[in-house]
Amino acid sequence: VPNAIYEEKYNDIKDDFVDMREFKPKTIEQIREAIEENVPVKEDVPKEEIVQTRMDFYATNKDKFVIKNEEFKSLSLTPLAQVHGTYIIAENEDGMFILDQHAAHERVNYEMMKKRFADEVPMITDLLVPITVELSASDYGSFMEHVDVMRDLGFKIEEFGIHTILVKAHPTWLKNGYEEENTRAIIDFFIQNVKRFDKEKFLDSMAKMVSCKMSVKANEKLSMEEMNLLDDLVKCDNPYNCCHGRPSIMKYSSYDLEKMFKRVM
Repeated sequence: VPNAIYEEKYNDIKDDFVDMREFKPKTIEQIREAIEENVPVKEDVPKEEIVQTRMDFYATNKDKFVIKNEEFKSLSLTPLAQVHGTYIIAENEDGMFILDQHAAHERVNYEMMKKRFADEVPMITDLLVPITVELSASDYGSFMEHVDVMRDLGFKIEEFGIHTILVKAHPTWLKNGYEEENTRAIIDFFIQNVKRFDKEKFLDSMAKMVSCKMSVKANEKLSMEEMNLLDDLVKCDNPYNCCHGRPSIMKYSSYDLEKMFKRVM
């Protein structure tokens, strides 16, 4: 059972979905109680990163923590409609799918960000008007101590006067129209995390933060073309939940639908 689906603070292992062995909680409350009472959930988890590989919340094979299933990447889904400006309804020959548009888009952006961070030579865009950011004396010192991390990501940063930096270029993955807003948010986030700085954890946390800001929101109307973000979702390494652990897609098979309407027993 994925703790992160219900409580992000328990998401010590990113996006993990594990079998809780004999304990089969039925409600969110039972899951929280189990966690607080230290029911073993993560102790036997393999050290390598765990990736959700199916849309079911419960694993059926007690000998394995994760059931491998790559079939999702070959799915061809057709978007049909949007419900409450938040959920996308899609279908294929096997059944009906419901996507949380924000969680799905966040997953797409998160994996894109992680790949961009791994690029040796980031693609950058020069700013016509540089962004000026004034900092306190302490924040300025902490920022400049680790400024190479920002430069490696594609930000062209120079010192500009007393306790002030000048951003003259940014990486191309910043959302169009929100470059300055996102740049300032990233700098603020960088400063907040720089005192106990761990580059790997920082980059992962920043990828989550930026991917959330770049994603479509709930109650945001989408065109049919924009709903095709599900084409990008099925190509993700982990399409089943967002980077914070919430489910991004649910499936109702043709049999599930027929059973709900008493067409089959």
